[in-house]
Amino acid sequence: MDADEIKNRAILIQKFLDDFNDCHPFVTILLLDCCRVYHLRNPKLNVALARAKKINNSQSTGLKQMDGKAGTLIAFACAPGTIAQDGTNEQNGLFTKYLLEHIATPNKDIRMIMAAVTRGVMTESKLN
Repeated sequence: MDADEIKNRAILIQKFLDDFNDCHPFVTILLLDCCRVYHLRNPKLNVALARAKKINNSQSTGLKQMDGKAGTLIAFACAPGTIAQDGTNEQNGLFTKYLLEHIATPNKDIRMIMAAVTRGVMTESKLN
């Protein structure tokens, strides 16, 4: 996979959010379980990336902060600039694991659901 292919496959999520909000929805909920380390199949690219990281320690990783309009809830699997943890021998990452556990709770505010997701992720990630 080269740089052009990465650009073609990447999703510009801030643009997606801006376009969605241009439709003036009552509420927008954007839940992103991403921010992983991707291992490229081309060994030359892996070597180049390793060298670039040694040269430029300020190179950012993960997602950047996103901005939404009033009525927008954005939740990432991890903080901007960090990498999300996957569960050990699990089908999903920790964020999705706890989201699926709590999202169907009836009559519960989305902020309370997300707080429960955060607690689950924080507790399990500290154990690993």
